[in-house]
Amino acid sequence: MAVSRTGAAEGLGELVLRWIGGTSPWIGVLVFTGVAAALTQVLSASVTAVVWGPIALRAAPILGIPPHWMGLAVALATSAAFLTPMAHPANALVMGAGGYRPKDFLKAGLPLWILSIGAITASTVVFGPWLPH
Repeated sequence: MAVSRTGAAEGLGELVLRWIGGTSPWIGVLVFTGVAAALTQVLSASVTAVVWGPIALRAAPILGIPPHWMGLAVALATSAAFLTPMAHPANALVMGAGGYRPKDFLKAGLPLWILSIGAITASTVVFGPWLPH
């Protein structure tokens, strides 16, 4: 709410839009999905959705993407918490019990993280037309 009320959503959205320009919907969804997936490594999934969601939703029409597509992509991307021990409580539990180091999470999680971003982007753009409005 505060992100929307203060105008931060519009400001950050415009900054990202200037960076990606008038690209295809694929690139727009990919960038916003990637940022959400990156933020969820250091923030909780709910905080990432609350902070990044309004920004993505405001940018979607400018990119020519229906907002509900972008909302879905960001919501799914917040579950890609594979790269750090603090990304998800289960990661911290596994780290302690298994004796893993942060480097181990990065090694094992990076391929899955990249695959997740690609799958979320592709499924959003391909199956988006069948989503209810």
